[in-house]
Amino acid sequence: MFNVTEDSIKQWMKPKIYTESLSFYENDNISSIQINESHNEFYNANFVELKGEVEDLNGNVHEALLLFNDKTGINIIKCDCKKSKIDDICSHVGGILIKYVREKGYISDKSKDYFTEKFLDRIKCDLIRRGKSGIPVNMEIRIHYFTEEFNRSYAEIKAGEEKLYVVRDISKFLNSVLLNKNIELGKEFTYNRDKYYIKSEDKETINCLYEIYKNNIIGLVQDNEKMISGKKVYLIGTDIRRIMEAMKDRMFKFSIDGEEDISVSITNKFPPIYIKLEQKNEFLQLILMGDTPISLTYDSKYIYYKENIYRLNEYQMGVFKLLIGEFLRNSNIIKFSAEKSQEVLSYILPILSQLEIRKNVDDKINEKLYNKMLKPEIYIDKFHRGMLINVRYNYDNTNANNEKSIILKDIMLEVEIIRILKEFKFEKLETGYVNINLENIVHFMAYGIVEIQKKGCQVFYSEDFKSYKVYSESSYRGNIRLNDRSELEINFQIEGVDAEKLQNIFNAIDEKKKYYELKEGKFVDLDNKAIKSVRDMFHYLDISPLKAAQTGVVLSKYNSFYVDKYVDEEKLVFFNKNKRLKKAVNSLKNVDDIEIKLPIEFKDVMREYQKKGFRWFKILDHFGFGGILADEMGLGKTLQTIAFICSEKEYRKPSIIVVPTSIVYNWQEEIKKFAPKLKVLIISGSKHERKKLIKNCMDYNVIITSYPLIRIDIEEYSNIEFKYCFLDEAQYIKNKASISARAVKRIKAKNRFALTGTPIENSLSELWSIFDFIMPGYLLSHSKFVKNYEKPIIKDKNSRAAIELNRHIRPFILRRIKKNVVKELPDKIEHEILVDMTKKQKEVYHSYLKNGRNKVYENIKDKGINNSKFIILGLLTRLRQICSNPASFIKNYSGENSKMDVLMDILTDGIANGHRILVFSQFVSVLKIVKDRLNEENISYMYLDGSTKMKERVELADRFNMGDGKVFLISLKAGGTGLNLVGADIVVHFDPWWNPAVEEQASDRAHRIGQKHNVEIIKLIARDTIEENIYNLQKKKKMIANAVVDEVNYTDENILLNLKETEIKKILG
Repeated sequence: MFNVTEDSIKQWMKPKIYTESLSFYENDNISSIQINESHNEFYNANFVELKGEVEDLNGNVHEALLLFNDKTGINIIKCDCKKSKIDDICSHVGGILIKYVREKGYISDKSKDYFTEKFLDRIKCDLIRRGKSGIPVNMEIRIHYFTEEFNRSYAEIKAGEEKLYVVRDISKFLNSVLLNKNIELGKEFTYNRDKYYIKSEDKETINCLYEIYKNNIIGLVQDNEKMISGKKVYLIGTDIRRIMEAMKDRMFKFSIDGEEDISVSITNKFPPIYIKLEQKNEFLQLILMGDTPISLTYDSKYIYYKENIYRLNEYQMGVFKLLIGEFLRNSNIIKFSAEKSQEVLSYILPILSQLEIRKNVDDKINEKLYNKMLKPEIYIDKFHRGMLINVRYNYDNTNANNEKSIILKDIMLEVEIIRILKEFKFEKLETGYVNINLENIVHFMAYGIVEIQKKGCQVFYSEDFKSYKVYSESSYRGNIRLNDRSELEINFQIEGVDAEKLQNIFNAIDEKKKYYELKEGKFVDLDNKAIKSVRDMFHYLDISPLKAAQTGVVLSKYNSFYVDKYVDEEKLVFFNKNKRLKKAVNSLKNVDDIEIKLPIEFKDVMREYQKKGFRWFKILDHFGFGGILADEMGLGKTLQTIAFICSEKEYRKPSIIVVPTSIVYNWQEEIKKFAPKLKVLIISGSKHERKKLIKNCMDYNVIITSYPLIRIDIEEYSNIEFKYCFLDEAQYIKNKASISARAVKRIKAKNRFALTGTPIENSLSELWSIFDFIMPGYLLSHSKFVKNYEKPIIKDKNSRAAIELNRHIRPFILRRIKKNVVKELPDKIEHEILVDMTKKQKEVYHSYLKNGRNKVYENIKDKGINNSKFIILGLLTRLRQICSNPASFIKNYSGENSKMDVLMDILTDGIANGHRILVFSQFVSVLKIVKDRLNEENISYMYLDGSTKMKERVELADRFNMGDGKVFLISLKAGGTGLNLVGADIVVHFDPWWNPAVEEQASDRAHRIGQKHNVEIIKLIARDTIEENIYNLQKKKKMIANAVVDEVNYTDENILLNLKETEIKKILG
């Protein structure tokens, strides 16, 4: 329940204390230990309270208490030895903590029954507390403040349902709330968390009081300064401010110096004090009228004034301390001499007005006042190798120089200008504001001058300084255009900077420099986000800055969407885009708004999201881009593709579709069904027959071949150029070095598209391989892709790299999932059944495990982990076969089989209730055993494995959907893709396949468009075996962020072949 280890205990104690604590435990000096484990909804944390008695070496018994939780760690430490503190545990507390950790298996087991018994009660209590039937505790907080004796101020609480009762023991009350205990507050009210809950507006106050209670109980204050006594919580030091912060949004009772309580709330403004200004003889007098405001906190954050409490901001706090402090020192009257009166009034009156302080100004002063606009000016000059600035505050008033006039200063603007200068590291000297740091000067010229000008300040330069110039974003010029040859052209210059210098400028950015000096007085600001973003884009696209500045560069059209999106997201507004680029980008961004004529035979067949997929194909093709249609299984990728091909059928060249062997004829049937006018050629037969078919392929609209055959026949296609090349289940080319991947990338076609619901199964390199097919070079070379993306994302968990990769691939991947686009699709209900093997199965399993484990470990020791992968895979495969049925590979094995019994229960019960069932297994030998059992039980079934001919597979699926057979036994690899089996509404995975994408593909043979019933997915897993271990491991391995694509999965072999030695040992036990 709580993640506390002995290692963490050692960090909480000094080495000497830990040794003493361990001695107490090992010598059995700890007795009467009590453990209370609980969940506290108020704090949303799990708590452990430990109490125990510890006998020391002198025979003295000490009572120790420790309270900690899984959110904030240690809450309370208490021991009568008085040596424990929150950061310094004594050996007695340490002893009971070690006992808890070392024996917590026993304690946790013991407490499990308690938590099980209380589980429903806790749910009920939670519902009561959160629902309308829960009763809120009404609470009244009272603060009694004393101005003279700082340690006499205190808080108290009243609580109840209708009638409020004084909480006479606040320590007990807070402890009860913390540990979910009941406490009686009055004859008619007992706080019971099962019945009552504390209102949200009171929680912050209770938390504050609890912190004071905690400090008190762990001894952070001296005994003679007890902060809690009976019904009072004494407030000293920062406690007043803390409790005021807690109650800033609520009403509460407040009294000052023993006067009668009043109801107050806290207002965020300056107290409305009243000040009189008068000219008396030779003096200017400021008189504070009425009551004097009282600062409740040391920093004047909270002010009491005329039965109200005011909360000040930093600026108001400063004014209050200076102004009111001066009044208090001078009996509420501040006097200024005549020669100072003009300056004082110039500044004081604007401050009073700005704070909305009420004031009374006598007529003698009023007639001298002028309120004019400030027009500030700064004068910039050289100062040795630095910069000198002089500030002038000009007020627009012809009478401003009249010695009798008083100009009301715009003090806020004056202060703001000085603040900006200080922010840019200028220092005040007699000659003005000076800065001699060149980096600061460049930074000020790039940003500070603009900031000052925004304040309405005019800037003037001396003749010596006019030669200084900083080139920043206003000097950048760039163009991006898609030319008539569909090539992307980019140019970029810094106006006034030689093209030859641009490479040096980018190099300086790499060296983390803040500026680049061109020649004396001329600088390029490198702290500018825009220039860094341009540099990053050029670096990624391998653009020469010199060439970009001189003649411009020409890139592949594939980069158009990336560059457009990058420029927009990085706000590089100085790049101009031409109309052709804007049109291409907007077309793909607004696929829903583009009207493209759909072939008439598809108008009533396709759903809206499928029509969008059709338009997506057309738009990408129009601008010469490839793409990945990555819709979830069952959403009709085949239909969308056929519609697209049909819309281009007048083109004189055919399209080629490469598919897994198992679904070659499925594609033929789908085309025949939806586009019968398309002439389809299936490449099959002997090598001689295929060669002849390929030679005559130009007479057809669509050529369909398989991955195995394209590997063999690729040379026969060398002189043929197709209109389009489509790869179905494109994850077949995920391995860039595979023969299939190399073969399909040699196919010549005007454009290329990939269809796959799982563009990534194990690594990001698989995504690169598919993009290398549809748009070669777009995701860089493989080595650069690994360096820029795969390593940072997978190894370093670099979210920026994931976002950057997503920015590249997003325009070319269209992915929809069923729950978002097919609202009427029935639910898919998934669950696992853990099956206990029979005694005989377990004996066989453990025998193979023991012998095989020893061989594996010896092999790893002798040859290393990398040279032992296949012996490991062999052992794991055997163990998994045993989990399913030992008879699948052990001759003459006889005996009951638990999974078979569970399966037969599922089948008989399902069939009796009108269901039809798919059973998937990765082992053909297991399927044949199931088939024999079905024959014995006279259950009608169909069967499909890798030996079933391709034409027959489609016929079997059609027959099953028409009602033939109650059960369909299917080899996972042979029938997990391509087939439509909506005639079933239960899917059983007899043995788990560790790649969830493959499992989901198989399950979605039934859960797809056309299904009318909810589909139940059942996974049978042998308990306490490697099936359960690897299944859990696979879930942990699923780690690539959704920022790249929607889902990531791992194939069985890749998971197993990439296991670390520690993981292998964990799996094998």
